[in-house]
Amino acid sequence: MRERTGPDATDGGLAPFAVDGSAVAIVNLSSLGGTEEYASGGATFGTLVHASLATVPPDVSPAALDALVATHGRIVGAEGDEVAAAVSVVGAVLRHPLVEGARAAERDGRCHRELPLTMLDGDLLLEGVADLAFEHDGVMTVVDFKTDRPDPETLDRYARQVRS
Repeated sequence: MRERTGPDATDGGLAPFAVDGSAVAIVNLSSLGGTEEYASGGATFGTLVHASLATVPPDVSPAALDALVATHGRIVGAEGDEVAAAVSVVGAVLRHPLVEGARAAERDGRCHRELPLTMLDGDLLLEGVADLAFEHDGVMTVVDFKTDRPDPETLDRYARQVRS
């Protein structure tokens, strides 16, 4: 895949950019608010957010969201304030217009979370996992969630993740 346009950091980094007819979004969750205290590399918080986004249905009710994130929080040993921040971030992601496409794809069985990916690049086998991938209106969108604070070097590394 070759990148055609660069990532757009508007709307909390949720705006997708095009790669060979697909959309890719590197989602900087720390820009959504509520994560400032944890965005500097808190492994527990990152694990909690990723586990929640991997399992919470896109159309979850607020009460179910609270319960599901709290359950993941207990599993990973998160503190109460980390759980509250994770509920805030996951809720913000689920309310974003980009996720509308994921909701529609979920209803049609075309939404995948923690999707293993492989690609052969010459003799090199590349492997990875897409946090969220869905097909909507004929476009495949792949989303990579990030919970750390991005700096220019980190953003460049993230952009390289989606190029081949």
